[in-house]
Amino acid sequence: MKAVKIRADQIKRALSKRHTDDLFLTEVKTGATWNNTELLKFDALAMKKS
Repeated sequence: MKAVKIRADQIKRALSKRHTDDLFLTEVKTGATWNNTELLKFDALAMKKS
């Protein structure tokens, strides 16, 4: 069976279509980029609007 390759932009596009009524962000950082040794980056973040 041949493995199917899926790119990150395809996943993000599919997630954004799923979350059209939500606040949807990609490449979300947990803090400042400079001088931060524990910086994390989420591929995507979705939150229900209230």
